[in-house]
Amino acid sequence: MTSGAQPLISIVTPVLDRAEMLREALASARSSEPDLIEHVVVDGGSSDGSADVARELGSRATVLVASGSGIYDALEIGVAHARGRYVGFLNSDDIYANGALDAVIAAIRAEPVVELLSGQAFVFDDGGGPPVPTGGRAERLLSPRALARGPIAINARFFARGLLARLGGFDPGLRISADREFLIRVARAQPSHVLLERPLYLYRRHAGSCTLGGDRGRAALTAREHLALFGGLVGGGPLPRSWRRAFLDAAAVETARLAFAAPRDALSTLREGVRRDPLLLPRVVAAAAGAASRRAARRFTVSDAIKERSAR
Repeated sequence: MTSGAQPLISIVTPVLDRAEMLREALASARSSEPDLIEHVVVDGGSSDGSADVARELGSRATVLVASGSGIYDALEIGVAHARGRYVGFLNSDDIYANGALDAVIAAIRAEPVVELLSGQAFVFDDGGGPPVPTGGRAERLLSPRALARGPIAINARFFARGLLARLGGFDPGLRISADREFLIRVARAQPSHVLLERPLYLYRRHAGSCTLGGDRGRAALTAREHLALFGGLVGGGPLPRSWRRAFLDAAAVETARLAFAAPRDALSTLREGVRRDPLLLPRVVAAAAGAASRRAARRFTVSDAIKERSAR
């Protein structure tokens, strides 16, 4: 990138001790017009040379060291230093799809005042196998139900700097779901939105993933944080009916998840929830029944596939 020239897109990447994956992530953020792309890498105090990997990009990268920063703190620091008209978030263990940034650049040129661009996201496994889509059109369109319950894929989106400035940053009180809360604010602001019907982002499934990994303890923490988030949104003032119903249904799903991940907390969680939503219990039963039905359908499908192979 020419010194002093304003980039079109800034890619913000937080990293902590992921040098090799970071190299692959940054290599994926390529364009046929490299002068339009700026990288802002925020290192949380790595000891494996991650910051040096980012510095290999030379003048195309700004490398900031913020020891001890959490992921959302790092994103805020990166956005504050970004100079591009649009900002995208790239995790240090993920990659952009081939041609993703060129597709985004073309879309911006076609709609130069667009505030938000969203594309398709997939999950790939280090062990092999074809990538799997994270969600459908509803997720990309930021529908209330999808934002409350589905995979939000914030990394498959690019935000105009003006939109980020208007909405403010990530909620510092949320450790896990600040990106979901942020996207809910984005959706309710109804920005001009371009939908790209093509893959933009690939999430990597691996043992150390913050996005896709986690044990029962993390699942319980996530459920509690989501319950606090949805409870605050429902109790925070008037909401359109579609949003209120989406948050109440999502709270029921998270209550069911918490009951599974932390059974000792289930009764107290139900009591607190029923005070907010008298219909919580039937919602939880419906959510649990739906989850069981989906698991049974998956087992049936796998069983059929095994039987079919055996019969051949």
